[in-house]
Amino acid sequence: MIKAVLFDFDGVLTLDKTGSTTITNYISNICNIPLENVKSCYYKFNKQLLLGEITHQEIWKDFCQSLGQNIDYSIFEYVLNKLNVSASECVFIDNTEKNLIVPRQMGMSTVFYDDDNRDFDLFVKDLEKLIL
Repeated sequence: MIKAVLFDFDGVLTLDKTGSTTITNYISNICNIPLENVKSCYYKFNKQLLLGEITHQEIWKDFCQSLGQNIDYSIFEYVLNKLNVSASECVFIDNTEKNLIVPRQMGMSTVFYDDDNRDFDLFVKDLEKLIL
């Protein structure tokens, strides 16, 4: 009996031949940072990432700083402390995709609410997937 289905990321779950191409394109598009800048910063970590010596979460702060982007985790850390919960026990909802990056990197589940379309039924379904 099959109990798990495993996928290769590169070329199977991505439209690009390599995952690093998909990742750098996505970051460039969502953050409005020139692709060459993103690639030059990302590929500093690529060998370690490919060998499993480091995770994306571990490189995120250095990666962003090398792009000149500051990440401020403090507001999220403050809330987690006040609520006495871990990031994995939280869902963060925002109407701006780039605002979901930091909480997702911290381990929170995230939901994008498209306030232009105001599709509340879709929003409820997305939220229910996480909490039910």
